[in-house]
Amino acid sequence: MLKQNLVIVHSFPANSYLLEGLYAFLSDYFNVYAVDLPGFTPHTKPLKEVSFDNYARHVEAEIDRLKLKDYILGGISFGFSVVNHCQDDDRCKGFLALEPFINKHYIRADLKPVKLMQAILAFVTTLRIHQQTYRGHYFKRFVLSQSPNVKFDMVQRTVDPYAFFETGKMLLHHHAQPSFHNKPYILVINDEDTAVCGPKIIKLFESLNRSLIVKTTVEHHPSDTSKAYFQKHINPADIEKMLHFIRA
Repeated sequence: MLKQNLVIVHSFPANSYLLEGLYAFLSDYFNVYAVDLPGFTPHTKPLKEVSFDNYARHVEAEIDRLKLKDYILGGISFGFSVVNHCQDDDRCKGFLALEPFINKHYIRADLKPVKLMQAILAFVTTLRIHQQTYRGHYFKRFVLSQSPNVKFDMVQRTVDPYAFFETGKMLLHHHAQPSFHNKPYILVINDEDTAVCGPKIIKLFESLNRSLIVKTTVEHHPSDTSKAYFQKHINPADIEKMLHFIRA
């Protein structure tokens, strides 16, 4: 049977380099087309105005460029909020949400660090000191104290400072509930994830007209991002269940 086309958007603050292992795993089951957002790789400039809608317009343009007859649209964490802002397209057969970011109310974190990060992001973006802060030793230490497994050296080498701070600010202030499309949705979630509120997200997706919930043991920011890691933590039988759900 022919593989389904999967157009997928990375998480924050990642890109196709950082998620190479996951994409290699998914390529065993799908034709994977990874879309890197503006500013998240060295060869793309950041958006002048960062917003979910503007990121979604970029994804739509990339899909048109690929000239796919049909596809599944996937997003990892922040990437899901981006693809869910894409306009209706008859070619899209459904959505794949991997550990999705919904809004700031679905983040599983203590209020104090979130407030501190909001203050840092507001300070950096207001004074426009993106570059200086991004390369600073103390900011790196702060990021790693909150998310020890983030490969921040690679992030610094591949993600633009403006894209990093402006997108981070948008995420930590985003509070709107999502408007879902009239399409099938597959949620892939670790309900014990330490970054997002898995049970709350599951309840949201269960309320949709047509959804499939697949539970895994994948961490939100795993220290190991190899193909072998995802082979260990995502059941192949669940992938087959997902494919059957989309084809039904």
